[in-house]
Amino acid sequence: MRRMLSIALAVLLVGAMALPLGGRALAQGPCGEAVTVAAGDTLSAIARRCQTTIAALVEANPQIEDPDLIFPGMEIRMPATGGPPADTQTYSVRPGDTLEAIAERFGTSVDRILALNPGLSASDDLEAGRMLNLPTAAVDPQVNVTPMSGPPGTAIDVQADAFPANLTVTVGLGRAESQFTVSQEETTDGAGALSTTITLPDSATPGDPWVVVVQTTDLPRVRAMSETITVTAGEEAATHTVASGDTLSGLARRYGVTIAALLEANLEIENPNLIRVGQVLRIPAPAEEVVTTVQVPMIRIGAGDLGCDDLLVNVERAIPPTDQPLRAALNLLLTLPGDEAGEGLYNVFEASDLEIEEARVAEGRAIIGLTGTLSPGGVCDLPRIEAQLREVALQFEGVDEVEVTINGEPLEEVLSERG
Repeated sequence: MRRMLSIALAVLLVGAMALPLGGRALAQGPCGEAVTVAAGDTLSAIARRCQTTIAALVEANPQIEDPDLIFPGMEIRMPATGGPPADTQTYSVRPGDTLEAIAERFGTSVDRILALNPGLSASDDLEAGRMLNLPTAAVDPQVNVTPMSGPPGTAIDVQADAFPANLTVTVGLGRAESQFTVSQEETTDGAGALSTTITLPDSATPGDPWVVVVQTTDLPRVRAMSETITVTAGEEAATHTVASGDTLSGLARRYGVTIAALLEANLEIENPNLIRVGQVLRIPAPAEEVVTTVQVPMIRIGAGDLGCDDLLVNVERAIPPTDQPLRAALNLLLTLPGDEAGEGLYNVFEASDLEIEEARVAEGRAIIGLTGTLSPGGVCDLPRIEAQLREVALQFEGVDEVEVTINGEPLEEVLSERG
């Protein structure tokens, strides 16, 4: 009898635990109703993973007496939530973030962020990975610059996006963590973007990190900073001391050179994937022929006079500095999905599995050799294939003809067999 009573009581308890409190169905986060602590888990890690807070977890789990003390096998119930407030977006805190910096970056206020995040205090230390609700009207401005390195006197192209529209901004250039050395005022366009040029001054010291900062001159306060621009020594050989986290490909991008050029200037490097902290590398001057952007031709279906009334649309994409731009552009053409290139665009090569065997230019002719499987979706894809391959090569100066083979067979024959 006692055994039957115990079983019945257990069933009742399990059933009670399965019912939402108060009889209401409350929404749960990405971790469901509960998680089981695994070896190495911490409450802060679970909070990040489950898009909640440590305080909310402690409140939902009265059995936790010490937030720093949880053990494998322990069940942690997730706090019920009705979902984020309306008209909000979710933001994951980055290392070093403060409420003031987030408010400035997104063009909102600390008070507004606190109001959208119950349980958050202005005195809280924000932990990286913590999820915050932000107003949907907030912006996330970006500043991109090219080149990423150069001697004093180098003209820096500045592209800024996602700022408030038709507003005056200051474009400042200076050493990182310092005051602007150069500044100028610009006005964003109707889409909140701007394009301008600013010059590294003669006073810039080789080796110093510089940044471009774009910020509004009036409310709303919005500010964004570029990645670091490295000042080089001009015609003289520049050097770089390898720091923790440095890679050869990263240094090539930073200094506007190719990996091949870095290896040629540093013959002691036997393995391009292995450079050591403290190693001094010679940085060659950027070659004039190094390319950092290419055009990738895509298709807008039914919008022109190509094949089945299609239109060829070129999409600009940034690439690591290279002296082989045809190969880089081809690689993007074969791998870039149309919907990532732009709304309403189509890439005929999405369903194919092709690799580049050869990509070079000789005497005005682009010679392209591909291997693998070409998988057109129908007869309308055949003229698209030819047009995209021709256009990706003809963008480069000096190219007048394009010769393409797939598995050694001329493209014209491959397409005629499919037609």
